Amino acid sequence: MKNKLELTWYNKDKSLYYDLKEGKYIWVDRNDPRVAEPRILIEKKHYGDPAAENLLIKGDNLLALKALQPEFTEKIKVVYIDPPFNTGAAFEHYDDGLEHSIWLTMMRDRLMIIKELLSDDGSIYLHLDWNEVHYAKILMDEIFGRRAFQREVIWRIGWISGYKSKAKNYIRNHDTILYYTKNPDKFIFNKIYIPYAKDYKRRDGSKPKGKGYPMEDTWNCSEIDKLDSIQIKSFSGEKTGFLTQKNEHLLKRMIEVSSNKGDWVLDSFAGSGTTGAVAHKLGRNWIMIELTDNVDKFCLKRMKKIVDGKDERGISKEIGWEGGGGFKYCILGESLFEFDTQIKFPFINTTYTNGPLIRAICKMEGFHVISTKGPLHGQVNKRYAHITEQFVNQAYIEELKKEITDEDSLAVYCLKHESKIDSPDNVSIKRMPMVLAKKFAITC
Repeated sequence: MKNKLELTWYNKDKSLYYDLKEGKYIWVDRNDPRVAEPRILIEKKHYGDPAAENLLIKGDNLLALKALQPEFTEKIKVVYIDPPFNTGAAFEHYDDGLEHSIWLTMMRDRLMIIKELLSDDGSIYLHLDWNEVHYAKILMDEIFGRRAFQREVIWRIGWISGYKSKAKNYIRNHDTILYYTKNPDKFIFNKIYIPYAKDYKRRDGSKPKGKGYPMEDTWNCSEIDKLDSIQIKSFSGEKTGFLTQKNEHLLKRMIEVSSNKGDWVLDSFAGSGTTGAVAHKLGRNWIMIELTDNVDKFCLKRMKKIVDGKDERGISKEIGWEGGGGFKYCILGESLFEFDTQIKFPFINTTYTNGPLIRAICKMEGFHVISTKGPLHGQVNKRYAHITEQFVNQAYIEELKKEITDEDSLAVYCLKHESKIDSPDNVSIKRMPMVLAKKFAITC
């Protein structure tokens, strides 16, 4: 659209791939499989209640968000993200030395998927400091629309002491939380109040009526509204050194306002796991994603302790938390593609056989998995998919035809097939990996 207000930056038309071996971001085309290919989630272990659906995912959050799309599109009620602020503190904990253009690209790609995951009445809280918040506001307006912006919440992060008090400037003492909704005309907002003090009286000497003071958009800024500042202690009572760890009361406020029990809460920059911890205690379902070893060092241990009823910090005593629930610990599956280093020709990753191959193809092609053993593996309405490593010939197709009606269609994905097969109009044969590689920046 001509003459529209937008934020521009270097390589805005590109995406970023984080190379774990190199430890740095690499600019790639937006349809490069390293950033565009949906991956399957591999469950490593289940903790607590076997029926629990909560997810703790270790891996690149861009790929993990894509992995969530088939099942969770328009199902998430609250997203809270506390991404690297692009400051010196971020270097230490995320090793991310990002320029503004890299930071904006990284956030843009993730926010676009998050918007799809949000329910129509869902909300997102983006927690930032002064380094990026003003750029992020324009970026959020571009993705969600200016009308979707609800409030700029100011959170006082601590009390002035030490080096802060000696700065030759106004003392910076707050973070900013940008609050947006998916649909500005329809969103959950459970209004909260700060209770009146027991001895509070009006000017005329009468006792006040009502629930208390309505919550404002400045938090932890008065004796009335006291929120703990940033926590730097882990659940074991020792300092984690993880400077972006937030207190549970802060998360409780946002989750209670914008969701109800049983709703889904997402944090794709999980850090030490505070979002999942609070969501779990408040009876919400949750998904947390974290790339670094903080998953094992903090998130996993913390959530196990909460499930076992051994967590006594944060909001636990206030709400009478005694344990319960459970969660799955998952990692991202490998790419479906491998390449010959000499001729750069793609082929199917040898780790994908049978069930994993079926799940990977269905996810990539947009089918819901209905079986990994029967003749029909994936389905979307009256469209079906069959995935095989076997050689497909005329007899093979004749048998599959019996599984569908004339109103149905069937896509058969195979590695090799007979050169001449007489198949009906509602049956198509797709050779892997060629038909899949065409979706991405891969030439066969």
